[in-house]
This record gives sequence, C-alpha cells and structure tokens, in this order.
Amino acid sequence: MPLFLFPLAFVGLIGVPALIAIYLFRNRFRRQPVSSLMLWIDARESREGGVRLRTLQTPLLFLLELLVILALVLAAAEPFFRVRATARPLVVVLDDSYSMQAGGESSPRRRAEEALRELLSERPPFSVRFVLAGQRPQLLGEAVRSPREALAQLNRWQPFAPEARLEPALSLASELGGELALLLVLTDHPPPQDSVPKRGRVLWWSFGRPRDNVAITAAARTLSGERDRCLLEVSNWGRLAASRTLELVLSTAGQAPQRFELKLEPGEVRRLTLSLPAETGPIQARMQADELPLDDAVDLLPVSPRPVRVAVRLANKRLNDLVRRALEATQSARLVADNPQLLITDQTGEPELAETTWVLQFRTPDKGEPQAFTGPFVLERTHPLLEGIGLQSVIWGCAKDEQQLPGNPLVLAGNTPLLTAQERLSNSGVVRHHLWMRFWPELSTLASTPDWPILITNLVLWRSAALPGITRPNLRLGETASLQLTDFRDTLTLVGPQTERRTLPVKGRVVGLAVDRPGVWQINKGQQVWSIAVNACNAEESDLRSAEPGRWGDWLDETTLRQEYRGVSWLVVVALLALGCVHLYLMKRGGTRG
Repeated sequence: MPLFLFPLAFVGLIGVPALIAIYLFRNRFRRQPVSSLMLWIDARESREGGVRLRTLQTPLLFLLELLVILALVLAAAEPFFRVRATARPLVVVLDDSYSMQAGGESSPRRRAEEALRELLSERPPFSVRFVLAGQRPQLLGEAVRSPREALAQLNRWQPFAPEARLEPALSLASELGGELALLLVLTDHPPPQDSVPKRGRVLWWSFGRPRDNVAITAAARTLSGERDRCLLEVSNWGRLAASRTLELVLSTAGQAPQRFELKLEPGEVRRLTLSLPAETGPIQARMQADELPLDDAVDLLPVSPRPVRVAVRLANKRLNDLVRRALEATQSARLVADNPQLLITDQTGEPELAETTWVLQFRTPDKGEPQAFTGPFVLERTHPLLEGIGLQSVIWGCAKDEQQLPGNPLVLAGNTPLLTAQERLSNSGVVRHHLWMRFWPELSTLASTPDWPILITNLVLWRSAALPGITRPNLRLGETASLQLTDFRDTLTLVGPQTERRTLPVKGRVVGLAVDRPGVWQINKGQQVWSIAVNACNAEESDLRSAEPGRWGDWLDETTLRQEYRGVSWLVVVALLALGCVHLYLMKRGGTRG
C-alpha cells in the first residue's frame, strides 16, 4: 500500500472535471475545402468555446492532458512504497502474566499470536527476538531471521507469571535491539496514561476484553495446636452478582467433599476460615471454571511442624527463667538436654558441640563494674534476628568487659557491641552460626518489653528455617521455594503436575526453587521426596474488568521512512516529461497539417 507524504495535493484533482468541461463545451466544425474566401462577407475566426453542451469526444490530446494532470497531482503528493524485506530488527515484548489465558479459544494470547502472524507475513523484519515480561524480563530464545522460525519459537510462550512488568521488559528490548529496532508490545491492557506511545519505534497492541471473573485470590494453611486452619478468599471481579459452589476435596479416604454456597455481590470479597484435624492430608478447593480457570482451584498441603531442639544451660537463674518462658511462648522450641540444634548458654569459653548446633552465648559475669545503656542503639536491620525489634526506651544493662566480642556487630551502643554474630563453616561444609550477647538482666529493662520475646522467637524461627526439608510447602505463583539439604548433591529432580520432569543443578546445601506453573510439584533426592503446592492467587491478575482492546503508536517516523520505504516521485516526473513531449509533438503536428 503506497504512502503519500502530502495527501492534500490530491486537491489538484479538481483539474480533471475542469478539463472535461472544456471539452464538453468546445465548438466543433466540419472541415469544408473551398477555392477562396474572397467572396465571404464576414471572414471571422471561429471561437473554440461554446455554450451548447455536446457529446464528449476523447481524442488522444484529451487523454494525454488528463494523464498530465494526474501525474502532476501524484508527483506533488510524493508517493512512497514500502519494500517487502526491511533492514530493521523487530523485538516483541510478550505479556507473560496468566491473565493472557482468559477466554479460552478467544484468549488474548491466541489473538496476539494471530496478529503477529499476519504482521510477519506482510512485513518480514530483518530479525525477530522475543522478550517475556513477567516478574523479571527474560528472553524466550535467540534472535531468528525468518517468520517461520519466529512462529515456531512463539509456540513456547505459555503465560503463567503472576504479574507482567512491561516497562523493564521494554527497556531490555530496547537495549537488545539497538537504535534501529522496532518494538512491539503484545498484552491485554492499555498502556499507562502517562506513557502512551505516539509516532516512533514502539507499538502497543492490547487484545484484552472486559470479562466477569470469580476467583480464589488467597489461600493459606497453618498448624495451630492439634488443628489445621485453612483460610480461603473468594473475590467477585465482575459487574453482576454471582453464585458459586466452593468445594473442598479432602484426600482422606471415605470423607465426602465439603460444599459451601457463595452469593457474591459485584466487587465483594468473601473470606472463609476452616478448621480441620491435624492429620488431614492434602486438600483442594475448587469452583466451577469460568473465564480464567487457572484461579478457580487451589491445592493446600499439610504444614509439618518443624520444632527446634533447644538446650538451655544458664547459670544465671533470672536469665534462665526469662529465656525458658520466652521459648515456651514461641511454640516452636522443644527443650532437650542432649543433641541440641540450638544451645543457649552463659558458660565461658568455646562449648564442645556437634557441627550442626547453633550457639547463643551470654556474657553475664557475676562480678564486675556494671554499666547501662539507654540508647540510641544502632541495629543491623537486614539481619533476620532483629526483624521487628526497635529497642525504644530500653535500658540495656551489662557488665564492663574489656574483652571484645567476636563476630560482626548486630546491636551497638555507641562504640560498644552488645550483640554480635559469626558464621562458621565446618570441614564437611556445614554452616553454623555463633552469637554473643553482652547482657545483665538485673540492670536491664529489655526483658520487660516486647523486644525480648521477639528476639528469642526470631532466633528459633531462624534456626527452624535452616532445618533440612521444605520451609514452606504452600506458595503463591512467583514465590521461591527453599529446600535445605543435609548433604551435598549435584542434581535434584523436579516433577510437575503433568509429570513434567526437570533436572536441577545444585550448589551447596540450600536450594531455591522458582516454580513457574501452578499445581503440586515433587522434589526427588534419591529416596527422599518433598512436595510443594503452587497456587495462582493474585487479585490484580484475576481482575479482568480493566482489560481493553486497542492499538497505540505508529512506526512511521523519519527512520522508518528512510529504512523501509522508497520514493517514486522521480519516476512520476519522468513520466510527466514524456507525456509533455508527446503532447507537444502532436500539437505541432496538428498545427502543421492545418
């Protein structure tokens, strides 16, 4: 399809009816040879123009003049034709969020693929590269040179991400493509109001449609004493009221599913709290499938207790009482005498323990000059031990000790370290943490503030997170599962819901697993098997009311015109000169005959 830089030049086509009018009202005479004009009374020249409308005759001169007018107008409009093969690469940013699957056969993902297929057939680029816009941008593959290879690579686009961060993906696409690259965004939402693309290198195509959707937007399962507590949140992201049956399927043999009838108003969020026996196995909550089936079912695995074996060896009676009461309040600590995983002591010197035992060592000398600090205290906020601790209006008492505490300071009062930590690596590669705390309970108000149980709870939870096994079995899509191993392994096997198997390389004892599909996954290490449940629970992705189809932006700029189009005005001018020469020749020839 040709492009005209000055389409207003087509106003010159009004010369065509003017030329036709001239020929319609032109007088016509029959040639009559005579011997002389001497006997004629009035020998005046006849006028070519007349007032009577006559039948239009189209001699060759008329056709030439008509072609000249058309050529003049066409040359003034400056036509450009796009060449089929361009020298500009194309980088396509693909919305990788799972809302692109809404609608089944007419989903935004399918319609985006059809539009891209049509674009590549009409204007094959120099190269094509795909960037997936999920929680973090990533490449779908290497750059390809043919539309067939590009479409084959596009088949691997399976949007399951919990969100789509398009701006970082656009930045990555711009860096990969360079200055000449054309950028195309395929999504289901319009661009932000402050960054709507205009004429330039970015096209934004949205294929979403407003849809009503009822979704499970939150799911959690915790162990509380001898009961399991399950929290489910159901949201109606629709314009009309909706009725749904929430079915809770238990894995225990012989138990019938529990059903809950829900009637939700538009925008209503309903929360259900269920109490189940502690021995209940995996459960599944599901509803009728609608526009987005991915968020209509969740799996919840049982949360196994991970108590920490703690040995308390404190000679200071007051400190011993404070520590034991704080440990009992955590409900995650089990007091033992031998083979502890965490030792809390005030003994001097280096305790002889197993290489897997963590140590919190108090320095509470019975003798010595006391001192107290009222702050301000400097805290290492990024350390897990100090999460939620403020030390506001706290008096921290201790005895003067000329010996410096080893390790990195976590709490400082001026230049005096009060709490330090050191990470030690054994010969077998086991990481053990050793903490030192300078503390005198008789001179301190720390134990009477919430910071004291928070400190002990953080210590127990930190040690529990380092125990072998899965830290959290129930995850949201996009979260990373943490697996602690007891020994070094080279690889692990990850089995997905559709029996998909992946072999993962392992370095060290801590493995982070980023699972990109919802469902129940299994992690195999020899004879050991761990399970994790991944659920698509994201209210923003399930809310399809703001989806909107449309296209924004235009690739037609100066660079595109220079790289992809070729002007043909010179060819029109050459044809115009040729027509003019023929017209002059015929006029001269006709005048000579007359």
